[in-house]
Amino acid sequence: MSASSLQQLMGRATQHHRAGELEQAKTLYRAILKSQPGNPDALHLFGLACHQQGDHAAAVTYIRQAVERVPDQPVLRNNLGDALHKAGDLSGAVVQLQRALALRPDYAGAHMNLGAVLSKTADHDRALVHSREAARLDPDWPEAWFNLGMLELDQVRLADSVQSLRRALALRPTYRAA
Repeated sequence: MSASSLQQLMGRATQHHRAGELEQAKTLYRAILKSQPGNPDALHLFGLACHQQGDHAAAVTYIRQAVERVPDQPVLRNNLGDALHKAGDLSGAVVQLQRALALRPDYAGAHMNLGAVLSKTADHDRALVHSREAARLDPDWPEAWFNLGMLELDQVRLADSVQSLRRALALRPTYRAA
């Protein structure tokens, strides 16, 4: 398959992916991987689609292969950390999320994900630090404020929790979880 054909196929696959048509996207990612088995973008996005469908073990397998090929990409490490978290490998998730932050210290998504994982390991102080950093780095991200508010609630920091949850609602008035 020519480079131009692969590029067109990737474009169609990512369009399906963005539209939530994950099976169609995965079919196209598979076609790319058949032609280029080590294509890090196809490996990553195929794994991400698996993750979005709840197949966290497959997500870990594919995203890990992408990370092995492109180890200096914080987005890949963040997504691998999130997949490991959902697959139940909390220590592996912490390692990948810390590596993502070593590559890009201002990565709000990695801070939020690390906060979520650390809260499950009962490292509440560090979870709070990373959740606060996510909200500070991306103050218009309602999920960051919601996660921070829930961590504060868990630690009985009620006034802080109310303030964070109100911020989440102010940013997205239809945010039902908050």
